Amino acid sequence: SENEIKAGISSFKASGIRQNLTNVGGYNLFIDCYNIAPISLVGAVEVLEKLNVEEGGRRVAVISDINRLGEFSTKINTEVGQELGKHNLDLVLCFGNHDSEYMSEGIKAGGIETYYTSDREQLNQWMKEKITKKDIVLLKGSVARLLSKSIDQVYGTSLHIISEHFEYVRKDDFKAKVIWEKESKDSKLTALM
Repeated sequence: SENEIKAGISSFKASGIRQNLTNVGGYNLFIDCYNIAPISLVGAVEVLEKLNVEEGGRRVAVISDINRLGEFSTKINTEVGQELGKHNLDLVLCFGNHDSEYMSEGIKAGGIETYYTSDREQLNQWMKEKITKKDIVLLKGSVARLLSKSIDQVYGTSLHIISEHFEYVRKDDFKAKVIWEKESKDSKLTALM
């Protein structure tokens, strides 16, 4: 029924690293770091803009570059950065390869306080120093940039189950990526490529 649909939608709670609005140790995190594309990044920022921020808090975004764009990578990351620069963000850190730097320049051109790093330790330190419990923080990126690893390292969560090391196996016409779980060296997860 219509009422059951409304009740189901209103009670839905995301988890893990996909569209998960959660509070961890008093920090308000909007975790969406499984995949990134121009439309999903802009959409996530638009959601962040609609969230209520505590007095004295800010809308903060930690964003990775948009990868797998080939020869269009620099152009699209730059354009997306320029689009994000028009939004209601208070503080942004772009993390990843040189395309993140181009994205950060586009955001900064919109007058938003913006930083860039390609170093995970600097990313983690920045998050520890800059983010407060009054802020709402969007963490948006591709699984390849392992933002979940930084969330775990900074906030003590266990979102990141994969390591940076994996192997490929081939069976007939299927190619699979074998992903070792972080917590147990004896077990494997297999994801089709």
